[in-house]
This record gives sequence, structure tokens and C-alpha cells, in this order.
Amino acid sequence: MLSTVRDTRGRQTVLDLVPDRRARVYPVGRLDRDTEGLVLLTNDGALTHHMLHPSFGAEREYRVTTRGNIPAAALERLAAGIELEDGRTAPAQVDRVEFDRVANRTDFSLTLIEGKKRQIRRAMRELGHPLLRLVRVRMGPLRLGDLAPGDSRPVTARERRALLRQLRGPSERN
Repeated sequence: MLSTVRDTRGRQTVLDLVPDRRARVYPVGRLDRDTEGLVLLTNDGALTHHMLHPSFGAEREYRVTTRGNIPAAALERLAAGIELEDGRTAPAQVDRVEFDRVANRTDFSLTLIEGKKRQIRRAMRELGHPLLRLVRVRMGPLRLGDLAPGDSRPVTARERRALLRQLRGPSERN
């Protein structure tokens, strides 16, 4: 399923999950074809701008699974920012690193405030550890939780309040 409004090749998009198509909504950010996870659909342009523009610092957290045991130095490079062909990535937060010796894979959480095209895939390739799986588990205050692939649910009242707080400037949040 593609995280776009429409596809010229007629493939299924996230808008096919919307039961009432009278309201015009669009995805906040995109997931590439090989990435799973949380997609927020909204009709609020200001919220979209605040969620996506790096100057507002809205975090996006991913659960990353990659082949091999990633050395600490490589994870430190990832956290500091990686030089890619379109520029250096912003610093990121790397935590909950777990190496599975039997499966020869490393799982970790990566939290970003920017989202260059295929940034995580390109960064991991640069580090010599191609991705096996990539799942967006959080956008700002919203968490994927145990929502199954292809399922959807409305934003809760608490989540809506948290999103609205994010729209306010720093002096208005207190």
C-alpha cells in the first residue's frame, strides 16, 4: 500500500483505508514502498507543516532491523549525522540496540527530526548494513502501538490535544 494520495499505476493507497471519502485528507509524510508503519491522515495543513518541517522538531521514530552486528562507531556516526549525496543528515537519536547472534541481525530505534528521501535506507547502506525491515512506530505524540498493517483508527481526544499543543509556539506550550 502506498502512502500517497493517488497512484498513476492504479495501486492501492492509504486513502483506500478511509471509509468516508467525502472529507479530503492526505498523508503527513510518506513511507517508501518497502517501509511499514504509522501514517497520519489529516486535512489540517498547519498540523502537516509542523509535523514535517525540521525547524519544529517533530520527532519520527523508527524500529530498524539490519543485517549483521553494527559496531558502536557506526551507530555513533548515524547519531551524529551521515554525509549523503544530497547533504548531511541532521543528528539523530539511536537507542535500544539489540544484536541477535543467531539471526545475525541488529534491531534498534532511530529517532529523526528530518526526513530526506529514503534517508535511513541510504544511511544504512553507507554504513555497510542494508536494511531488512523498517517500521515507523511514532510521529510526534502519536504511536503505532499494536495496530496491524492495513488497519486504521481515529486519533483519540488525548492524541488530538497533544497534536494541538505541538502547533503552539514554545512560549504557549506551558
